[in-house]
Amino acid sequence: MTSSRADLLLENIPDDESPAPEERIKDASTGRELYRAMLQSDRGSAAQRVRQQAMLDGEPPHDQAVLTATGQGSMTNLNWGDAENIVEFTKSGMIDLVNSVENLVRTPLLNQYFEDEEQRREYEQTLAEEVTKTFRRWEGFDFNYQNLIHHWLCFGVGIGYWEDSIDWRWKTTGLSDFCIPRQTLASEERITIAGCRRRYELHELYEKIRDPERAAKMGWDVQAVKQAMLRADHPAGSTTAWSETEWERLQAQFKNNDLGATAAGRTQTVEVIHLWVQEFDGSVSMYLVSDTPIQDDGKRDPWMYVRRHEYDNVRNAFTFFCYGIGTNGTYHSISGILRKIYPQVQVSNRLRSKLVDAAAMSSGVMLQPLSETSYDKIVYTTLGPYTMLPAKDIAEYVERASPNLGNNVTPVLADMERTMNQRAGQFQGGSAFGGSQEKTRFQVQAELETLSRVGATQLNLFYPSWARMMQEAVRRLCRVGYSDATPGGKEAADFRKRLVRRGFPLEALEVIDFDAVTCERAIGSGSMVQRNAMLDEIAPYVGSFDEAGRHNYLRDRTAGALKSYEVAGRYIQRMPGDQRPPVDKKIAELQNFVMRSGSPIPVEPNDMHVVHLDTHIPFIAQILNDVETGALSLEEAVQPMIIIHEHCIGHLSILSNDPTVETKVAEYNQALQQAGEIIWNGTKKIEAAQRKAAQEQPAQQQDGQSPEAAQKADDINSEMQRKIIEFQVKIQNMNATGEAKRQNMLADAAIKRQIELEKARQGAALKDATTAAELLSKSRTMQ
Repeated sequence: MTSSRADLLLENIPDDESPAPEERIKDASTGRELYRAMLQSDRGSAAQRVRQQAMLDGEPPHDQAVLTATGQGSMTNLNWGDAENIVEFTKSGMIDLVNSVENLVRTPLLNQYFEDEEQRREYEQTLAEEVTKTFRRWEGFDFNYQNLIHHWLCFGVGIGYWEDSIDWRWKTTGLSDFCIPRQTLASEERITIAGCRRRYELHELYEKIRDPERAAKMGWDVQAVKQAMLRADHPAGSTTAWSETEWERLQAQFKNNDLGATAAGRTQTVEVIHLWVQEFDGSVSMYLVSDTPIQDDGKRDPWMYVRRHEYDNVRNAFTFFCYGIGTNGTYHSISGILRKIYPQVQVSNRLRSKLVDAAAMSSGVMLQPLSETSYDKIVYTTLGPYTMLPAKDIAEYVERASPNLGNNVTPVLADMERTMNQRAGQFQGGSAFGGSQEKTRFQVQAELETLSRVGATQLNLFYPSWARMMQEAVRRLCRVGYSDATPGGKEAADFRKRLVRRGFPLEALEVIDFDAVTCERAIGSGSMVQRNAMLDEIAPYVGSFDEAGRHNYLRDRTAGALKSYEVAGRYIQRMPGDQRPPVDKKIAELQNFVMRSGSPIPVEPNDMHVVHLDTHIPFIAQILNDVETGALSLEEAVQPMIIIHEHCIGHLSILSNDPTVETKVAEYNQALQQAGEIIWNGTKKIEAAQRKAAQEQPAQQQDGQSPEAAQKADDINSEMQRKIIEFQVKIQNMNATGEAKRQNMLADAAIKRQIELEKARQGAALKDATTAAELLSKSRTMQ
């Protein structure tokens, strides 16, 4: 592989006998030359990107100045916006990917630091919510995300990067602004040097060196920055030597808030080149150099900023979003949607413009002058609805046949449109509703799987890079010791305050598993139609989900209908910690012991009723088991069972309004009916035994109960034990068959689907046979 000019300017790895150089860039002038070499080598690709961007911006297919100069200025020359329509359609799906998820990231904590699994899950949920809130509240989030997907979709490569190792707020750009050596393989680890040019307003640079001692420790050359600012403040970029008096004048303007635009209305800026250089140990050093050399007290061309080994690796500095690996595996061979559709769009624009001209010509009157002098005498005169033509001795009407535009141009336009759709198809899904052929419900449902504004390939290429960038952003935001005075510090401080208010221990920020941080994937691949179709697909099985699954399903449904999880929170809150089992299970367990002591507890409408019933009903069985084993007398057990039973009836009455758990409601109802019979019969028998015992009290022996009373008590206990055993068997069957019923439901659904597909196939075959018979009949009739 041929080495580029930028690679040759870098210090390479030495041989075994030579010591390794301390820096791979010798000085600031070398750094500037490196950047310009990369910029120069990219001129060909840059010219292509400029033409493609101009097409997207609406530039017509022909140069209007050339048309005017050649006497064709009246020719139709329009950009019909095909490229913009395709790009905006695809962008809308990418925007939906981050707006249709409740949280942008999942932030796992290391297990070994938490004894309580439920508490760990709750902390993880809280952390993910607050990280997402911080990202979305950042005013630069929407711009940088849309800028990223613009470069990624349109040109094939988008870049997210950080200007330092502190600030969590990322910036985005593309290869038009971010230079790397040509022939660099499409892998971030293979990037030895990268650079981009940035314009800093004077007040931005002043903030970085306001405290000279602190700025110098961070890596800033304060004197060089001051000189660059003074040069920008002077007219025509003067290179006046450093002057303390001039600096005092400029500093006074900052203090008086007088520094702003120049007399010409142009904001004063300093052109600064950022360079990221990968060192021999894999770390990345950061350099800032002025775009033009700085003369500073005889010191030629100093760096404005130097921070060696600032990043542990290149992924801490920037993330590349690549649409594949291109034609030869290099970054500059990767193409986006604009390069793929550019020829077809331009041909389509030209043909449509000619179609308009042809239509205008065919709808007008063609006259031929009879002499050279009569050309100037040809004048149309309009009188209301009438048009007066010139005299016959001046011009004559030319009879001609209008061209058949439909046969000549329309097929070519259709072919261009079809080709554009094919080349853009990998960036977006197709429509399931095209064509006039009647389709069955299952055909439409199958095609809905491909109806998404973001293709599967596109998702698989985007999400890994997005996850890496989110990992780095979360690592920076949650860094211990983030100072309020550093870039992004204000937002980081607010983030920590919100965590504390929600009971999150800040010490847990030290045990985040950053390597396991992932991004939330959107349901439906950026399409509301696809999202609803996928939720419809799992709707028959919702009744067999656990409580957390049903709750999440209803919340996703509500958020999809309202287009917002925040608005959906008014009707259905997110499950705390998204735990399995949820926190309501612990609440129900505590309620069991309170009710066993004889204190009733009311049922709340927002309780997770399935979780409560799954906890309370087995507890009734546990009490009955204590009666059977003799650990609890029947008299002691009846009153707590009555309280718990009534509590369960309250849950069941609310849950019966939910059609998604109809099967479970029937099971709960049957179990509670059987428990009610045991409680009722036990109560009656206890009352009867007490009355009988009271009547037979004089006949009792001194050393205990009479034989008759003892026999009756034994009969009561035997009957109660029989019912208790039946009830316990019922509870065990409910628990044991739950999974089997779920599997049976899935199997039944699969069988029904297969039957319906077979019916659809047979119906299609019957329809084909009928059509063939009709055609045969018509053929015979014609004969």
